[in-house]
Amino acid sequence: MAIKGKKPSSALEFIDAPTVGELYADAVSGYGLVNGTVAITLEAARWDHDQGDSMPKRVVVARLRMSVPAAQNLALGLFDFLAGRGLDPARKPPEEPVQ
Repeated sequence: MAIKGKKPSSALEFIDAPTVGELYADAVSGYGLVNGTVAITLEAARWDHDQGDSMPKRVVVARLRMSVPAAQNLALGLFDFLAGRGLDPARKPPEEPVQ
């Protein structure tokens, strides 16, 4: 599936890797900045089905690390992507109830 949008300007060749897994996250747990590297921790709700009808827990599913320029490009690119589809990227979405 092709993803439309701005491609980063780079002299490096882009090689797609279709065998790389995809990741789903419900939220960002936190952000950090250490030694010029932006750290983003992603989480997802998970249920322990051995516990019956237990409440979900927030589980870390990934930690993304990138340089400040790469993080700036990600932020601007995501802003433009959402705005281009009629979504307000500056509006905080309402909290969704956990079911």
